Amino acid sequence: METTLHEKDRRLIIQAQMTLIAFKGLDRVHIYDRQDVQDDLLTQFNAAVFFLMKHLNRRSEIIGVNRKDIYELPFEALREAIANAIIHRDYSVRGTSLMVEVYDDRVEIVNPGVFPQHRKKEFGKISVRRNEHIADLFFRMDKVERTGPGIRRMREAMAATGLPAPKIRQRGFYTIVFKRPIEKGAENLTQEATQKIPRRINQESIEYIRVIGR
Repeated sequence: METTLHEKDRRLIIQAQMTLIAFKGLDRVHIYDRQDVQDDLLTQFNAAVFFLMKHLNRRSEIIGVNRKDIYELPFEALREAIANAIIHRDYSVRGTSLMVEVYDDRVEIVNPGVFPQHRKKEFGKISVRRNEHIADLFFRMDKVERTGPGIRRMREAMAATGLPAPKIRQRGFYTIVFKRPIEKGAENLTQEATQKIPRRINQESIEYIRVIGR
């Protein structure tokens, strides 16, 4: 039986895989969709993009004569984050997987490996490639730019849509967090409705008792 290229890669680096998970709520408890991708890196990239398209909210606008789908988070930033995670991942860390996680309030991309210690002061200012060959391949496939750090492009894409810059954590793993927008007034409306429900029930109960007592 003929062995494909990505199967050969998996034999050499078994942890070269990606896990896509959608959670119900704000914690890593209730999973309602999961996909484990063990194909080549381009397939992993595309699978992550389609997974986010599936689980993020979107609206449609007519521009000229065509309809355009606009997602709640700019895909310029998300695509950049996914590509950067694949390019800069530390593939020597065994027993790990690159994670793309969708929660009700955020999207997290968790990448094995952190920014080099001696480069932390320059983080977000210069482009440092952990894996030169992967970076070159993704550039030739038009998935990333060769010049300028991806962090800056993510921040610019988020700012252009009026959203906060992604938050970054580096604690053994490199995690970038995109906060999902909440519809204006949704939180207040929910709280107001919650407060009014017991009052309404109590008032109706009182009126019912009055009628029965007559």
